[in-house]
Amino acid sequence: MAALGAVQAPPAGAPNEAIAAALRTCIEATSATGIDEARLRSAGWDAYDIDLSKDDDGSSGMRVYNRGRGPILLAGSGAESRETGCNVIAPLTTVSGFGAVVEAFSTELRAQPTERKATEVFWVIGDKGILLAVTGGKTRPAVRATVVHTAEEK
Repeated sequence: MAALGAVQAPPAGAPNEAIAAALRTCIEATSATGIDEARLRSAGWDAYDIDLSKDDDGSSGMRVYNRGRGPILLAGSGAESRETGCNVIAPLTTVSGFGAVVEAFSTELRAQPTERKATEVFWVIGDKGILLAVTGGKTRPAVRATVVHTAEEK
Protein backbone atom coordinates (compact mmCIF):
# COMPACT_ATOMS: atom_id res chain seq x y z
CA MET A 1 0.00 0.00 0.00
CA ALA A 2 1.10 3.52 -0.66
CA ALA A 3 2.00 5.89 2.11
CA LEU A 4 -0.74 8.11 3.50
CA GLY A 5 1.11 11.18 2.29
CA ALA A 6 0.15 10.21 -1.25
CA VAL A 7 -3.53 10.92 -0.53
CA GLN A 8 -4.50 14.24 -2.07
CA ALA A 9 -7.18 16.28 -0.37
CA PRO A 10 -10.21 16.86 -2.53
CA PRO A 11 -10.57 20.35 -3.99
CA ALA A 12 -12.77 22.81 -2.15
CA GLY A 13 -16.36 22.53 -3.31
CA ALA A 14 -16.05 19.05 -4.89
CA PRO A 15 -19.04 18.57 -7.20
CA ASN A 16 -22.12 17.20 -5.46
CA GLU A 17 -22.43 14.51 -8.14
CA ALA A 18 -18.98 13.17 -7.24
CA ILE A 19 -19.95 13.08 -3.56
CA ALA A 20 -23.18 11.24 -4.41
CA ALA A 21 -21.28 8.75 -6.60
CA ALA A 22 -18.88 8.07 -3.71
CA LEU A 23 -21.92 7.47 -1.50
CA ARG A 24 -23.23 4.91 -3.99
CA THR A 25 -19.86 3.12 -3.86
CA CYS A 26 -20.03 3.01 -0.04
CA ILE A 27 -23.58 1.64 -0.13
CA GLU A 28 -22.62 -1.09 -2.59
CA ALA A 29 -19.52 -2.05 -0.58
CA THR A 30 -21.22 -2.16 2.85
CA SER A 31 -22.66 -5.47 4.03
CA ALA A 32 -23.36 -7.42 7.22
CA THR A 33 -19.82 -8.81 7.09
CA GLY A 34 -18.11 -5.43 6.71
CA ILE A 35 -16.70 -3.40 3.83
CA ASP A 36 -16.03 -5.24 0.56
CA GLU A 37 -12.59 -3.89 -0.30
CA ALA A 38 -12.51 -5.71 -3.65
CA ARG A 39 -15.62 -3.79 -4.69
CA LEU A 40 -14.02 -0.45 -3.70
CA ARG A 41 -10.84 -1.28 -5.60
CA SER A 42 -12.74 -2.45 -8.70
CA ALA A 43 -14.57 0.89 -8.66
CA GLY A 44 -11.18 2.63 -8.93
CA TRP A 45 -10.55 3.53 -5.28
CA ASP A 46 -6.93 3.16 -4.08
CA ALA A 47 -6.35 2.17 -0.43
CA TYR A 48 -4.01 3.80 2.08
CA ASP A 49 -3.67 2.72 5.73
CA ILE A 50 -3.50 4.92 8.81
CA ASP A 51 -1.92 3.19 11.80
CA LEU A 52 -3.83 3.97 14.99
CA SER A 53 -1.94 1.49 17.16
CA LYS A 54 -0.06 4.29 18.97
CA ASP A 55 -3.00 4.44 21.36
CA ASP A 56 -2.30 0.82 22.27
CA ASP A 57 -6.04 0.12 22.35
CA GLY A 58 -5.79 -2.84 20.01
CA SER A 59 -7.32 -1.05 17.04
CA SER A 60 -5.79 -1.96 13.72
CA GLY A 61 -6.30 1.44 12.15
CA MET A 62 -8.32 3.09 9.47
CA ARG A 63 -8.21 2.59 5.75
CA VAL A 64 -8.53 5.66 3.51
CA TYR A 65 -9.69 5.28 -0.09
CA ASN A 66 -8.94 7.91 -2.68
CA ARG A 67 -9.83 8.25 -6.35
CA GLY A 68 -8.33 11.26 -8.06
CA ARG A 69 -9.06 14.55 -6.34
CA GLY A 70 -12.67 13.80 -5.41
CA PRO A 71 -14.19 12.82 -2.08
CA ILE A 72 -12.30 10.52 0.29
CA LEU A 73 -13.73 7.27 1.68
CA LEU A 74 -12.84 6.00 5.15
CA ALA A 75 -13.49 2.47 6.34
CA GLY A 76 -12.35 0.35 9.22
CA SER A 77 -10.25 -2.62 8.21
CA GLY A 78 -11.16 -6.22 8.89
CA ALA A 79 -13.76 -6.81 11.59
CA GLU A 80 -13.72 -3.11 12.54
CA SER A 81 -15.36 -2.21 9.25
CA ARG A 82 -18.60 -3.78 10.51
CA GLU A 83 -18.65 -1.25 13.35
CA THR A 84 -17.41 1.88 11.58
CA GLY A 85 -19.16 1.44 8.25
CA CYS A 86 -18.06 3.30 5.16
CA ASN A 87 -17.67 7.08 5.33
CA VAL A 88 -17.57 9.66 2.55
CA ILE A 89 -15.86 12.92 3.46
CA ALA A 90 -15.78 15.95 1.17
CA PRO A 91 -15.32 19.69 1.65
CA LEU A 92 -18.13 22.22 1.36
CA THR A 93 -17.51 25.71 0.03
CA THR A 94 -19.95 26.99 2.66
CA VAL A 95 -22.26 25.39 5.21
CA SER A 96 -25.17 26.76 3.20
CA GLY A 97 -24.12 24.36 0.41
CA PHE A 98 -25.30 21.43 2.56
CA GLY A 99 -28.81 21.60 1.09
CA ALA A 100 -27.47 20.99 -2.42
CA VAL A 101 -25.58 17.90 -1.20
CA VAL A 102 -28.77 16.61 0.48
CA GLU A 103 -30.62 17.03 -2.83
CA ALA A 104 -27.84 15.25 -4.75
CA PHE A 105 -27.98 12.37 -2.24
CA SER A 106 -31.78 12.19 -2.43
CA THR A 107 -31.51 11.99 -6.23
CA GLU A 108 -28.79 9.32 -6.04
CA LEU A 109 -30.76 7.30 -3.47
CA ARG A 110 -34.09 7.89 -5.25
CA ALA A 111 -35.60 8.56 -1.83
CA GLN A 112 -36.39 11.42 0.48
CA PRO A 113 -34.74 11.50 3.92
CA THR A 114 -36.31 9.55 6.77
CA GLU A 115 -35.31 12.33 9.18
CA ARG A 116 -34.04 15.83 8.42
CA LYS A 117 -32.44 18.49 10.65
CA ALA A 118 -30.54 21.65 9.71
CA THR A 119 -27.10 20.02 9.58
CA GLU A 120 -27.93 16.31 9.74
CA VAL A 121 -30.02 14.09 7.47
CA PHE A 122 -30.81 10.37 7.76
CA TRP A 123 -32.06 7.81 5.21
CA VAL A 124 -32.91 4.13 5.59
CA ILE A 125 -32.53 2.35 2.26
CA GLY A 126 -33.09 -1.40 2.35
CA ASP A 127 -30.69 -2.79 4.95
CA LYS A 128 -28.51 0.37 5.05
CA GLY A 129 -28.67 3.40 7.30
CA ILE A 130 -27.13 6.57 5.83
CA LEU A 131 -26.31 9.61 7.95
CA LEU A 132 -25.21 12.83 6.22
CA ALA A 133 -23.89 15.58 8.50
CA VAL A 134 -22.01 18.85 8.33
CA THR A 135 -18.61 18.57 9.97
CA GLY A 136 -15.53 20.75 10.27
CA GLY A 137 -15.66 24.37 11.33
CA LYS A 138 -16.91 27.61 9.85
CA THR A 139 -13.64 28.19 8.02
CA ARG A 140 -13.32 24.61 6.66
CA PRO A 141 -16.80 23.11 6.44
CA ALA A 142 -17.20 19.58 5.12
CA VAL A 143 -19.80 16.84 4.84
CA ARG A 144 -19.51 13.32 6.18
CA ALA A 145 -21.83 10.55 5.06
CA THR A 146 -21.73 7.33 7.04
CA VAL A 147 -23.20 4.13 5.63
CA VAL A 148 -23.83 1.23 8.01
CA HIS A 149 -25.52 -2.12 7.62
CA THR A 150 -28.65 -2.36 9.76
CA ALA A 151 -29.86 -5.52 11.43
CA GLU A 152 -32.76 -5.94 9.02
CA GLU A 153 -34.12 -4.54 5.81
CA LYS A 154 -36.64 -1.72 6.22
